[in-house]
Amino acid sequence: MIRVDSCKINIGATALKEYRKECFIDSIKADNGNIFKATGNLKKEFLPFGVKSIEVDRDVNGGDPKNINMELSAKVMQENYYDMINKNNIDLLVEKLNVGSAMRFDKNKFIDESIVYRFDNTYNLKVKNDVSKYIGIMDP
Repeated sequence: MIRVDSCKINIGATALKEYRKECFIDSIKADNGNIFKATGNLKKEFLPFGVKSIEVDRDVNGGDPKNINMELSAKVMQENYYDMINKNNIDLLVEKLNVGSAMRFDKNKFIDESIVYRFDNTYNLKVKNDVSKYIGIMDP
């Protein structure tokens, strides 16, 4: 089974159940006075444990969320950290993300509509000998 240690994902705004714009720092990019990108970065004090960043791409005209880019690590799983993020605990991941007050996700839409941009996985090797023997071999 693949165990994810960290990842960057994109979630469509349809997965949002709640969204508090005041918890975000606004950023607008413009060229010759024409706004071409509007985003909001979640303030550090609102980031759930184990989440590096949450950026919301917003409609440049109305400010409504279009999609969410999130970078997180398996630390978000807290007491289940050693299980990492895997196919059997995605629902728990969403529960952990929903503990904050800035935004909440619909669990089913989060699972069905997320796109993974990047992930780092972990694989625990099983060895026959004591681990110190392998470490000693690497010592120059």
